[in-house]
Amino acid sequence: MSFCLDVKGDYACFTRPEMKVERVSYDVITPSSARSIFESILWKPAIFWQITKIEILSPICWMNIRRNEVSSVISAKNVQVAMKAGRGCLGLIVEECRQQRAGLILKDVHYRIHGKFLMTEKAGPRDNPGKFAEMFTHRAKK
Repeated sequence: MSFCLDVKGDYACFTRPEMKVERVSYDVITPSSARSIFESILWKPAIFWQITKIEILSPICWMNIRRNEVSSVISAKNVQVAMKAGRGCLGLIVEECRQQRAGLILKDVHYRIHGKFLMTEKAGPRDNPGKFAEMFTHRAKK
């Protein structure tokens, strides 16, 4: 049984790992991202989603962005000490740890994603494809 989702958004970023700290998107949604969309609608240990086809419905458009990030985090130990004492300094001084980053992201994306699920060895005796197909269809319509 095959399913089809129409997915669109104002912006998207499917990060290329070789670009390290700069966020640069692949030019099309990745199969693992597409699978995650199906899993966000229905995930069960008894099934595994397999993407069969990705259609690109709008032209690929890029957008450059700049954003501010901080280079440090508040330590868990400081949080624990502050929680026990009922007071403490948990803030960051942004001016001391600000880093500006660039990004190349997709704009106005629109995809049609086709997928199917396969039953796994974790499926129980009461699990069957019809049950999961009905659950997915019901949730996807919402």
